[in-house]
Amino acid sequence: MTLIRRLLSLGLALFICMVILDATVHPWPNPDQGEVLLFDLPGENTLFVALADKAGLSAFEPLGRVIFACLQLLAMVLLILPFSRRVGAGLSSFIFASLVGGYGYLGGGFLAGDIYLALACLTASCLIILIHPRLLNTLDS
Repeated sequence: MTLIRRLLSLGLALFICMVILDATVHPWPNPDQGEVLLFDLPGENTLFVALADKAGLSAFEPLGRVIFACLQLLAMVLLILPFSRRVGAGLSSFIFASLVGGYGYLGGGFLAGDIYLALACLTASCLIILIHPRLLNTLDS
């Protein structure tokens, strides 16, 4: 049973890591302009520019975007390592809850797929917190 829980949490963690990698670094050729957190020029990222305009805080772009991307990469590293997967899932659930809230705050203008992907990652993060075996359980079996 522990093996199934480990494999399921690994699969969910890999899904979240691929989404984070696509959003922060986007290693694929010809990424969309305004969709890559770390390689967009200041003022190009659509989400953070919209947040900065609507909230009236210029700190969202580029400083908030870079800090958010670094937190996403930290969550990705924590999700890969089995002993820190729960901590990474907690951090990624905070990140994706913030994204869902940001999309809700901005209202329309963004693809529904972005919101659904953030909700799927939020759900996967919460599932990892629930199903990943704890260290005490692995010592007993």
